[in-house]
Amino acid sequence: MNQSNNLKKFLLLIVVVLVVVLGIYFVNKLFFSQTTVSFQPGQNNSISIFNIKTKYTFSTNHSLKKSIPIGLYTITYQSNNPNYAPVKKIINISNPLKLNTPELSYSSSYLNKLLIQEQTSIKQAFLSSSDGQLVTKNSYSFSVVRLVGKRGDWSLIKLIPNNILNQNTLELIMKKTSTSWAIITKPSIFLSSQSYPQIPFQYISLINQIPVATGLVASSTKQALMSIANQYLQAYETRDNSYQNSDYSWVNSLRGVLTNSFYNQLITQYTTVSSTGLYSSNYQTSHQNNFKVIPSINNCLIQPDTSNQFTVGCNVSNIVVNNKTNQLINKNNIPFGYTLNGQQSSVSITIINQNNQYQIISATN
Repeated sequence: MNQSNNLKKFLLLIVVVLVVVLGIYFVNKLFFSQTTVSFQPGQNNSISIFNIKTKYTFSTNHSLKKSIPIGLYTITYQSNNPNYAPVKKIINISNPLKLNTPELSYSSSYLNKLLIQEQTSIKQAFLSSSDGQLVTKNSYSFSVVRLVGKRGDWSLIKLIPNNILNQNTLELIMKKTSTSWAIITKPSIFLSSQSYPQIPFQYISLINQIPVATGLVASSTKQALMSIANQYLQAYETRDNSYQNSDYSWVNSLRGVLTNSFYNQLITQYTTVSSTGLYSSNYQTSHQNNFKVIPSINNCLIQPDTSNQFTVGCNVSNIVVNNKTNQLINKNNIPFGYTLNGQQSSVSITIINQNNQYQIISATN
C-alpha cells in the first residue's frame, strides 16, 4: 500500500515538474522571444511589417508601441498619397527599435506626369543660356529624357544632332532651383562623376546608360506611338458622353490596342461599377444634359524606357458641346461638379512593341 502511494506521489511530482518546466519554457518563449517596436509612421503614412519566417503581419498609420516576435521582417513604408512610391526594407528585429517613415520619393508614374508639366520651363531655361545656341541655330534637338530625384528636381537631357551621322549626341544635367532650372553640366558626349562630384553618382550613371534612341525616336515609331496614345485618350476622355451605352463601352472600343492584362483590369474595374447601376456623376450629368466631350491633346512627350517599351505623356484639355447640335456649352451652364470640361490631369501611357504590334500595358490619368 505504501509502495502504491509512493508511486502515485512520485508520478504526481513528475507531472508537477513537467508543468513547471513547460510553463517556464512558454513564458520564456513568450516574453524573451519578443521585443518592443515603436512605430512612427508620420502624417498620412503607414508602416507595415511582415515576418518572413512566421508570416506574422502588422500594419498601422498611428504612432504606437507594440511587442512583436523577434525575427527577419520586411518593412514597408507607404504614403496615402499615390504620387509617392513605397519604400521596402528587410530588417532583423531582435532588440527594441523605433521605425520612422523615411522621406518618400515621387513614384515613376508621377515623375512622368511631372516631366510633361516641366519640359517647357526646362527647355526655356536652357535656351536662355550661352549653350542654348546649339538648339536655336538648328544644330540639335532638345529632349528631356528623365526627371529623377525624390521630387523630380534633377533633369537628364539629351541634345540630338540633326546630322546624326556626322555629329555626336550630347548630354547634360539640370537642377531645379526655387525660381527656375539651372544648368549643372556643360553639354558633353560623356559625363563623369569626377568632373561633377556635386551630382549624385546614380544620375550620371543613368544618363550615360540611356541609349541615344531614348532621345531620338524614329518618325515611324513616333507615328505609331502617337496613334495608339491618341486612340486611348480619345476613348478615355469621351467615356461618359451621352451616346455611350455604359461606363465600360470605351474599354471595349480599345480591345485591339490593350494588352490582355490591362484590358482585363479595366473591364473588371468598369463593369463592376456599371453592374451596380452606380454610374459616375460625370456619366449621369452627360446623359441628363446630352453632353459630348471633345478632347484636345497636346504637348506630348515620348520617353523610351527600353528598346521596345515607351512612355507617352500628354496634356489634355476638353470642351463640352451639345451631342445633337454640336453647339458649345457655356461653362456657366455646366452643372457644378462636372469635371470633364477644361484642362484635365496630364496622362502617362506605357506602350510596348511586341513583334511590331504596339499595345498599351498601363496608363495613369
